[in-house]
Amino acid sequence: MPQNESLLDEVRVTVNKEGIKKADLMPYIKQKPNKRIFGAKFHLGLYNLSDIDKEKWPHSWLRNIGEEPVIYDPYSTGKSVEQMRSYIASKGYFDSKVKDTVETANRKSKVFYNVDLKSPYIIRNIYYQFADTTIEKFFYFDSVNCLIERGKPYDVDVLQAERSRFERFIRDRGFYSFSGDHIYFNVDSTPGNRKVDIYYGVRKAMKLADGGKVTLVPHSIYRIRNIYIFPDFVPKDVLEGGEAYRESLDTTLVDGYYFITPNIRPHMKPDLIVQSLYLKPGTAFNVTNSEQSQSHLMSLKTFRLVNIFYNEITETDGKQGGNNWLDCTIQLTLLSQQSFRVEVEGTNSAGNL
Repeated sequence: MPQNESLLDEVRVTVNKEGIKKADLMPYIKQKPNKRIFGAKFHLGLYNLSDIDKEKWPHSWLRNIGEEPVIYDPYSTGKSVEQMRSYIASKGYFDSKVKDTVETANRKSKVFYNVDLKSPYIIRNIYYQFADTTIEKFFYFDSVNCLIERGKPYDVDVLQAERSRFERFIRDRGFYSFSGDHIYFNVDSTPGNRKVDIYYGVRKAMKLADGGKVTLVPHSIYRIRNIYIFPDFVPKDVLEGGEAYRESLDTTLVDGYYFITPNIRPHMKPDLIVQSLYLKPGTAFNVTNSEQSQSHLMSLKTFRLVNIFYNEITETDGKQGGNNWLDCTIQLTLLSQQSFRVEVEGTNSAGNL
């Protein structure tokens, strides 16, 4: 260990009251001492048995299985204090304090983090700011499930969870282009008496108009126009075959679903694939149905890869009857087919087949 430096021997966290657990603060500590086994720093001891200037066995082996000494770093301690303060504030303890104390003796340092928690800020009122009246109607229909509650402590994690919850709820109602970025929260701590007001808002969608001007428009519901299924999709064939491969594909309509295959018989009957889908042409986009379809197809233990994605149809073709339309593509890569290809490629290392 270099001169004028010390080994980080111990780190302790003390919290003066309930509200924040010490275990919740540990991930924000940037520097931790060498691990102990039954009170002894066994791995550090193994590392110290090696000669740092020698690379041969057993010195390199001892360093590999051992643990390099953790040298106390004041900068890391300062960053730890900053991150703990930030985390504590995110839980509503805005004016709480975190102080570090370092004790060094015999070239060993002990770091103590002392957390002085104040009372948390409580949510007094929630105000809603919906620029899109359609989204507003959906919100009030589902408001009983809102995670933000009056009288509860302010908590950034709860706000983030509510953003994710409401985003999924809206996207499950057909709003394909809606995302969590359209949801915002503003926090006002001026009411006093350790109270905050939350402003819960949803922005309109941005659209590029003629002339390149960006305009704000209401969010739109999208419906699935066509579903294209590739039951024998091999990424390598697509990349290497190019236009010739695409021209070799045949399209068959089965119960309203388009099955696209090479000039071979599909390895799985189309009706079995259709029965596994929660997606239907003409229905509104639903992210949960997409996920369930993917999960159900994977549970068949037939496909190595299930890829489901959507393409937004241009305005010229897409707005039929006032709706916005999506085309859904489902790419299925077989387990057996992939295994066969890997085996052939792996064994044919000399000469042609």
